[in-house]
Amino acid sequence: MTNTFARFKPAWWQIFALISYYALVLTLLLNSLVMTTGLGITTLVIWLLQAFPLIVFAPALHRNKQRAFAWLSFVTLMYFVHAVLVAFDPRRTIVGLLEIAACCALFTALIFYLRNTAETRAENHH
Repeated sequence: MTNTFARFKPAWWQIFALISYYALVLTLLLNSLVMTTGLGITTLVIWLLQAFPLIVFAPALHRNKQRAFAWLSFVTLMYFVHAVLVAFDPRRTIVGLLEIAACCALFTALIFYLRNTAETRAENHH
């Protein structure tokens, strides 16, 4: 018996992963804006330091590199830990919850994408 979510094609999961990926990058920018007094060089430096590990994966995600999807799933878990810590800050609770949602969506999309591409590859080889 197959899961309903597993029936979607890998291309759909790749699109969902890219949307979630950019949502996470934007929530990190929002977090930097809330943490500092406004948009300035300090905000951009903090955002780049936080988002750099994610930005490194962008070219590989757009080229559909499965290894990048696998590694990004591990990196996403570290961002999830960061999001939980941010959510406990009373000033940044909403931003933390948005970051948690983006991490969960990204991780789910990555795992389903990897699972479906492996199943599709297995079906094509038999």
